Amino acid sequence: GSGPRSHISARTRKGIELIPLDQVVYFIADHKYVTLRHESGEVLLDEPLKALEDEFGDRFVRIHRNALVARERIERLQRTPLGHFQLFLKGLNGDALIVSRRHVAGVRKMMQQL
Repeated sequence: GSGPRSHISARTRKGIELIPLDQVVYFIADHKYVTLRHESGEVLLDEPLKALEDEFGDRFVRIHRNALVARERIERLQRTPLGHFQLFLKGLNGDALIVSRRHVAGVRKMMQQL
């Protein structure tokens, strides 16, 4: 192929669904599947997170060993009272994802360049 895909295909109960990349909020790896969260729900992929990161690394940033989020959906990075960091994303209705310590600096730096 020539460059990254513009859609991701996922097998669902309805058959094979195409999800436009610009609707993807995040990818989260869990054992052998990756959950793709998009604007109107979520689907399971059987592609490894690493392959998704390699293909779409210019649009998504890794915030945890099991999570890739869409750069353009980042709203804010917040420190919790316990000293963890969480990231709020547009399209998640106020849910936040944990940013692991080793990725905080990279996320901060990337946010300054958005």
